Amino acid sequence: MALVLLAAIGAGVGVALWNPHKGPGGHSQRSEQAEPRPRFFLSELPTVGQDRVTAVAAISQRLFVLGTSAGKVHLVSLDDATAPQLLTSVPGGVEDLHVSRDRSTVAAVSDTGFIRAVKIRGGAPKDFKIDPDEAAGTLSRSGQTFVYGNFDIHLVNVATGLSIAYPDKPPPDSGRTAYEDWAVTDDGRLLAASLEGVETWRTGNPRYTAKPATCQCAANGVKLSDDGQLAIFGTADGHAVTVDVETRTVLHDKTVSALPDDHIFEVAVLGSGRYYAAGTSSSRAVMWEAEKQQTVWDHTFSQQDVSTVSAVPGSDSLLVVTTPHEEEGGLRAWIVSRT
Repeated sequence: MALVLLAAIGAGVGVALWNPHKGPGGHSQRSEQAEPRPRFFLSELPTVGQDRVTAVAAISQRLFVLGTSAGKVHLVSLDDATAPQLLTSVPGGVEDLHVSRDRSTVAAVSDTGFIRAVKIRGGAPKDFKIDPDEAAGTLSRSGQTFVYGNFDIHLVNVATGLSIAYPDKPPPDSGRTAYEDWAVTDDGRLLAASLEGVETWRTGNPRYTAKPATCQCAANGVKLSDDGQLAIFGTADGHAVTVDVETRTVLHDKTVSALPDDHIFEVAVLGSGRYYAAGTSSSRAVMWEAEKQQTVWDHTFSQQDVSTVSAVPGSDSLLVVTTPHEEEGGLRAWIVSRT
């Protein structure tokens, strides 16, 4: 159960050299600069027995939740050397896992559209079912509301299972790509992000929507910060563009990769807003400092694709989930943490 420490990696902008040591996770880049840089370590999370891991989410820097193809949901503590704790189970395989922002609730989504929301500290589970083709979603801060939908927005009261459907996107916004991320803010806003932009709704007024905040770019992926203030878009030409949702202005445009057609499908805003992260189609995961736009960590995974990058709640750590090229291999989870 001990962490497998693979690399201590500090990367910046400027002339970069490949680290000659290559561990099982791949190779890393280090910048030759006199100015000291933050150093980050890449470590692999423990597995959960023979079941194939199909979903991973972070509760904190030391506590994670892993779902399997057998429908089991395990708590994995990095401070506990014992076996993972079975939190709950769902019928079918676990397709996705969501953690509320207050870290009280985990929602496990099965491949049949069945959702079970459980309190991490105990309590009766709450079950409801949605269309399995629209299973992606998010929990509100308190875990009382589940938001989901590809082209329509649905809010589910977790306690009762009752759902409220928001109207379709108004013309000319209808018929666009599906929503990729959502955020329910403390001031009653509901943000829904698609590749074309971020729409702002009011939870008390489903028919209100503000003009979308866009990146004016060929987006491949989009994620919102926890507070809904920022949206970060990954592009088809290796860029990550950060947008202020309220003012609808572009704050930063980061060149993550200079490789032609290196798509940025996965992006993240880390907890404090100090760091951003991206995953590329060339199997790289990159972190950079928001203010200076300087790369602080850059890693290429060997024989694996970067499936997701996401913020670890309450920290500036990053969770990276990769898919091995082996057909039968389950997901592998890695945490990038600062020394």
